[in-house]
Order: sequence, then structure tokens, then C-alpha cells
Amino acid sequence: MVTVHKMEFSRNKTNRLIRAFASPLMSNAKWVKLLGVLSSIKGINCKATVKLVWDENPRDLRIDDELEYNFDYYAQSMEAMISGYPSGWYDYKEIEWHSETSTYTAYRAKIKLHLSTQCRFYCLSKPHN
Repeated sequence: MVTVHKMEFSRNKTNRLIRAFASPLMSNAKWVKLLGVLSSIKGINCKATVKLVWDENPRDLRIDDELEYNFDYYAQSMEAMISGYPSGWYDYKEIEWHSETSTYTAYRAKIKLHLSTQCRFYCLSKPHN
């Protein structure tokens, strides 16, 4: 008999959980573009709070200027950028942007400038209530 950790069991329900959302999550292409823009900000080193759709606990998403496409993040997933168990790979469809941390807020002006000049979407400018 194979024993499956409760987090892995929950993770296997990802597609069903996503269908229950009232609005769609951010697409893979938008995640890649967002991470590319954020990592292009010279000197950025902060965290944002995300929640995996199959987990109740918020986690930290690492954002810095050393992130590289095809090394840290890929067309459909990211590696070792989110805290917690299980560590490793996460598909973008598993991730829900939750909130900004105090370290993220310190970079808000730079982030808004880069997003407004390099992206057609603007997902980070609204303050959370």
C-alpha cells in the first residue's frame, strides 16, 4: 500500500479546485511576463504572499533580480520560488496571488512603473482591503 502525504493528495485535486473559482486565474503567459518584468527591476529583492489553490496556508513567493527564465521559472511552472511543503515545482495554475508583503511594498513605485511601461495588464496596483 502506497502512503500519500496529505499535501500531495490535496495537490492532485488542483484542476477540480480551479474550476470552482468565480473568475479565471492568471494565465501562464501572464505569469511569465510578470516574472520577467519583476526580475528586470535592478536590485529588487522582496517577497509577495501567494496561496496554492489546494492549500489553506499562505506562502512567500521570492522575487529578485536574479530570477531567470528557463532556470527559475518556465512556460508553465516555477521552481523553488515558493516557500513551504512540498518544495520544488509549482504550475502557475496552482498559484493565487494573495497580497503584498512589507518588502514588496517598498518596491511598489518601481514595480508600477515597470508594469505600466512593459505590460498590457496591470494586476498589482490596487491596494488590498
